[in-house]
Amino acid sequence: MGCLAGMCASVSASPWEKFKTPTQGEAQSIGSYANGCLAGGEALPLEGEGYQVIRSNRHRYYGNPELIEFLQQLT
Repeated sequence: MGCLAGMCASVSASPWEKFKTPTQGEAQSIGSYANGCLAGGEALPLEGEGYQVIRSNRHRYYGNPELIEFLQQLT
């Protein structure tokens, strides 16, 4: 049973999972939320005045630089 679970994990592995940060270049969203990527994104600082990022291990705190600026000004 454990061997079967290991085989399933390796089948679902994707080379895209190795990317942990946005690529360089002009800010651009490519694809969709469920199946896309972010070029030229910026990281929201993990802690700021009035907010903090939760579940940072999921690497979902990146966004378009304009979005990051908006969120920081909103708080």
